[in-house]
Amino acid sequence: MAKEMTFRGKAIVVRQLTAAEVADYLDHAEGLTMTVADMLMDRQIPAQVVATACGLTVAELNGDVLPSELNDLWDAVEAENPFFCRLMERLAATAKKMAGMERGAAAPSEKPPASLPETAMAPA
Repeated sequence: MAKEMTFRGKAIVVRQLTAAEVADYLDHAEGLTMTVADMLMDRQIPAQVVATACGLTVAELNGDVLPSELNDLWDAVEAENPFFCRLMERLAATAKKMAGMERGAAAPSEKPPASLPETAMAPA
């Protein structure tokens, strides 16, 4: 499934990413820098992925473009790539959880605490 639309007067096709494209993005994500388009959109899908899904360059997304035009593009990419969106949400949740564990704010154990001996609960 793909969506045809116009971006900056150019006909484009917004398509689903392949598993290989997702793997390639994940392999190189750490080395990517945040772009102006990323900061304007503040969404789970980065500009590099939007560019790949639309056959555009990251430079085109960061050029003389209105934020409302970027918003339409991001909406279309999210609609065509729900699996990637859910993956990014899971990765963000895992990273947040790991960061909390590093700070010593790990979630409490799911195991209930051991009960106190009866003698400890007797009135003094």
